[in-house]
Amino acid sequence: MEYFRLNTNGSVQGNPGKAGAGDLIRKCGVFKYDPPSPNTFPHSVYLLPNFRSFTKCNLRKATMVGNVTKGGGEGFKFELKRPRQRYYFACVERNGFHCVNGTMKFFVKPIFR
Repeated sequence: MEYFRLNTNGSVQGNPGKAGAGDLIRKCGVFKYDPPSPNTFPHSVYLLPNFRSFTKCNLRKATMVGNVTKGGGEGFKFELKRPRQRYYFACVERNGFHCVNGTMKFFVKPIFR
């Protein structure tokens, strides 16, 4: 299993793996962000159901995968289980402020290699 870390500053870190032709590389995102404090803006991670929800920041059908405290310390892992499916993520704290301004929303698509 390969892992990549998605940091709140927008950077991504990962470890490369090896696979034979046609192997599915299952990746697991590691979400890491500061826990809430008087000096930091709270963050959370929600999985949005589709591209339209992602582009419009429509959070009504979003599913929480990480609350405001779950990203502290070593963070938490989220396995991307379905090949070729896009996964849409966003921070929805304070009515989706970071989603709306585009600073904390992204999508991931596992691929065959």
